[in-house]
Amino acid sequence: MLQADQIIINAGGTLSVISGKILTIADGTDAVDCNVNGTLYNAGTVTPTGAIAFNSGSTYQHAQNGGTIPFASWNTASTCYITGITSTAPTAGLNQTFYNLPGIVPTRQKMLI
Repeated sequence: MLQADQIIINAGGTLSVISGKILTIADGTDAVDCNVNGTLYNAGTVTPTGAIAFNSGSTYQHAQNGGTIPFASWNTASTCYITGITSTAPTAGLNQTFYNLPGIVPTRQKMLI
């Protein structure tokens, strides 16, 4: 488990939370504790106790089966992709206002011929 505060993901940069790992966005003194200008890739768990802002041009990729989409501010031109679903949609976090939510992209299974 990693706990951090005042995270900035620059445009063109990616922060990846891999399967089985937990990133806690701590609540610090600033209004926003994680500013995303690039990509936050989540195959594990992102737990915000502080505020997350997805800024213009940023991306969140929820790359897992089930799980929770973290509550955040979704600013103009930010995008939330839901990928990796094999049987279960995200169990929480869909009850917030997204700027761009293009739809759920299930994991494609290989066909054996």
